[in-house]
Amino acid sequence: MGLNKNHVNFNEIKKDFFLRLDFDYFDIKKKLNIDNYIKLRKYLTFLETGKPISQNDYVDISDNIHIVVRNIADGKFNNENLIYINDDKGIELQQYRLKKGDIVIAISSNCGNSFYYNWNDKRNLTLSHYLARFRINYNYINPVYLNYYINSSIIKKYFRSVETGKTLKNLSKYYIKTLPLLIPDLNNQNKIVSYIEPIEEKITKLKSIIIPQYKIINEILSKELDLNDDLYNEFGKGMTAGTQNSKEKTLRKFNVNFREFSKSNILRFSTRYHNLPTKKLMNILLNMNTLQVKDILTEDIHRGTNPDYDNDGEIPVIKTGHLKNEYIEISTEEFVNESFYSNTKRSVVKENDILLTSTGKISLGKIDLLETDDKLVADGHISIIRIDEKKYNRKFFVCFFRYVLGYFQVERDYTGSTNQIDLYKDEISQFLIPDISLKKQEIIVKKIDDLLSEQNKIKKQIEKEIKKIDDIIMNSLVKKH
Repeated sequence: MGLNKNHVNFNEIKKDFFLRLDFDYFDIKKKLNIDNYIKLRKYLTFLETGKPISQNDYVDISDNIHIVVRNIADGKFNNENLIYINDDKGIELQQYRLKKGDIVIAISSNCGNSFYYNWNDKRNLTLSHYLARFRINYNYINPVYLNYYINSSIIKKYFRSVETGKTLKNLSKYYIKTLPLLIPDLNNQNKIVSYIEPIEEKITKLKSIIIPQYKIINEILSKELDLNDDLYNEFGKGMTAGTQNSKEKTLRKFNVNFREFSKSNILRFSTRYHNLPTKKLMNILLNMNTLQVKDILTEDIHRGTNPDYDNDGEIPVIKTGHLKNEYIEISTEEFVNESFYSNTKRSVVKENDILLTSTGKISLGKIDLLETDDKLVADGHISIIRIDEKKYNRKFFVCFFRYVLGYFQVERDYTGSTNQIDLYKDEISQFLIPDISLKKQEIIVKKIDDLLSEQNKIKKQIEKEIKKIDDIIMNSLVKKH
């Protein structure tokens, strides 16, 4: 492969506040002819980064929502997997509440991803310190058009060229302010937005018919295991701990016999272990034919180790954020070298390994099957589970722990609080799983896969419509020579 060359004089280098020397930055500057365009800062009326919170601020449900990077998807606000914070923190962050007209942009991880906030949510929405928000002068720029522009393929390349960091990518506010505006005048912006509206309506309709994976798994497993098909709605994630809305101050009480404390190898006194929802779910499991996870293992469950990151390494590291409860995202940013891979066998993950996040309240319990034979390692927050395929179907195992009867055991059995949450191998080994034939497991997995395949077809249709929007924006850009 030939060496890329770019001739840059010192006058060009000094134009950038950070005196950048990297090839990608000067390459995109040249392609876009950046210096000939007005910068976003000319029309900015407000720019502010979000605020950090701690694990102590988390609650299971409240009217205070802290938006993080994962809540931005396809240029829209993703209202799933929200982080709820307590009333005290909500009041503390009240002055930083998201306001109608704000454009929210990621300044860490998926740098440059954005959405336009054009409604008035009754909830208190605040931003993580990995996000920023800004407002613009509407007399010159249509904020809807600008949001499309920021999420366009060409501007994504711009953000890739100016982000910094080898592991966690970061974006300076300087590069938001100096974003080049290759955009038409306001009248044409308005026309383009009107062209896009029917496409957005089609995308909205397509999204409305997508059935979330967890619903598919819970409905099929409930039916196939002859259980109440409304089990998830009654006991879904967040219910097993017997938690309440932060505004509810009524104390919940229940009695526990001392014998109950002896049912765990750790003397557990937490409400989430002994509360009535947990007992009901446990009774459902005990009335089924079950095995323990340890009965189907080929070796003891173990965790990966803390990686010795190497910027020049080529072997990706799997971390908790890479487990998506649907697929494993292979890192393109965090690597170790061949020496670490060869000498740290404990971290090595193999094809058909089951990976389970075992720390952190938000990530805890995410589970995925590794379906590649590429060289990979897992960090110390991930448990590696290897099961005997002659005894149990790996995909069924994964689906079961995305099901309410599997997941509640994770919620029940973790130890610690705030940022010290852990799920240990002994607890995982003792989890109960249905003792049903491999044939039936395969039938259930196929039913789930068939329905998920139908959902993927809809998602591909959505991707085509999003590509149409990008094409419209790209064709609208003004080019100066």
